[in-house]
Amino acid sequence: MLSRLLVPLQYLYLCWRTEQLAAKAGKSGRGHARAMQRAEAAAEGVETLQIRFPKVTDWVDARRQRDALRAHLSA
Repeated sequence: MLSRLLVPLQYLYLCWRTEQLAAKAGKSGRGHARAMQRAEAAAEGVETLQIRFPKVTDWVDARRQRDALRAHLSA
């Protein structure tokens, strides 16, 4: 029961963290190599959750896509 709350939150956090670190790694400068390593680790966490909890992560992905489409259409 607790996984229904924690898995989506952890999944969203790891997706957000991966995007942020990948953006930081895309910039040239100090620390970009380390940021890329951290982004890869976060991406591995996302993949692990997708394998262990496919129904939950698919639901979260569908919800995110629907919300993004709704925001795009309303803008």
